[in-house]
Amino acid sequence: MSNDAPLGDRARALARNLHVLTVMFPDSEKPLLGMQLRNAAIELVTEAVVASATDDPAEKQEMLRLAAVNCTRIRELIQLARELDHLPEDDVAELITAVEVINATIARERRTARY
Repeated sequence: MSNDAPLGDRARALARNLHVLTVMFPDSEKPLLGMQLRNAAIELVTEAVVASATDDPAEKQEMLRLAAVNCTRIRELIQLARELDHLPEDDVAELITAVEVINATIARERRTARY
């Protein structure tokens, strides 16, 4: 994905990747850790899309703040999945990089959004 891809596109790509990977989790983890990862990714997509679509600076800031919280949540859940050996190291590195890029995009958008 290009460096200037919109936040929503980046969030959607991450959500798709997480969905594909969590489907391969052990059956006991699919409704637990897998569902938490998928839900956090879906929330991130929603927050990114709303932040991009709103004309209200306060709403944009709030959506970006929530998106940043979900990035932290996703990163921690990915680490937990790695520690439980549910995700291969290569996938973990790729996912963490994607989360970091999204988080940097959020931070940049938060700095430029004005109340």
